[in-house]
Amino acid sequence: MQVDWSLKLDPDTKALYERMAKTFKGYEFFPPARLHYFSAMNNPPDYVIKGWGAVLTDVQPNEAGGHTVNLSVCPTVQVTGWGTPGFSHGYTEQYWVDAKNEIHYLSSKDIDGRAGMKPFLMTIN
Repeated sequence: MQVDWSLKLDPDTKALYERMAKTFKGYEFFPPARLHYFSAMNNPPDYVIKGWGAVLTDVQPNEAGGHTVNLSVCPTVQVTGWGTPGFSHGYTEQYWVDAKNEIHYLSSKDIDGRAGMKPFLMTIN
């Protein structure tokens, strides 16, 4: 997981974002909504999901304590004839990291209405 490099964060906020990103290291839960959204990308032998990556896009204080964390989640996919391309998508997940740094899934969003559809592939050279 990484922090969105395009965010303009002051040093304290950047440190908070990086701390929240580290909290997710080794976290293996993924909601059924993620598999549904990317289901067209897990269609062997042409498309095979090899793993997951995420970009932390927002952290806000949570009224129950801790922080609400928004992630843009994307699979690493092997595509026959393409290798490992990048692609555009509109899928995000929201989590609550409580005061004990325990992670609680809150929701998923299909921002672009493309759940279950093949994404727009882009080659990576």
